[in-house]
Amino acid sequence: PLLHLMSSFTQPDVLGITELRDMVERGRAEAEAMARQVQEARDRVGALRAGAKEGASMPKLIRSGGAGADRQPWQSSMEADMQALFSFVAQKVDVAREPDVFEHQHAFPLGDRIVELGRMVQWPLEGCDLKFSVPSHLAGAVTRCLHEMKEGGGLDAASLRGWTTGWELLIGAPEPAVFLKHRSTAYQF
Repeated sequence: PLLHLMSSFTQPDVLGITELRDMVERGRAEAEAMARQVQEARDRVGALRAGAKEGASMPKLIRSGGAGADRQPWQSSMEADMQALFSFVAQKVDVAREPDVFEHQHAFPLGDRIVELGRMVQWPLEGCDLKFSVPSHLAGAVTRCLHEMKEGGGLDAASLRGWTTGWELLIGAPEPAVFLKHRSTAYQF
């Protein structure tokens, strides 16, 4: 019996080595596939960042230089930025289309406070991979504003001043995002 036991240790386990080699090859193939996926993801992120830097689908106010060049003589820079934002959104959103409705239940930092969005309505922006989301209780006021932008080419001075007095425009980073935060309440969109 002792001799038999020793002979089993000296004989190569061909089946075990083959299985081990197969496992190593499968692991290597999986690692190479993952490396390709990571590189593709990096390439997509680079393309998205380059597109955002070139301003391919973003309003002027998000790009370098802001909306100051298009400002009316009576407008402050905040009013010009707000006008540019609403103009961009009005051109890209079909508010006659039924929006998607969702519940956003996570708090996040926005400016100097923590906010919770709650129930939101959302429209896709035409011609780009962006979405326009509004708290459901503000959707009526925002859609009226966008209709006014489409019909009249811009907001009148009083409407624009009302928006800039009550709301603060915040640009998100590192991802392209624009938020309007109410200056004295928890409302934002």
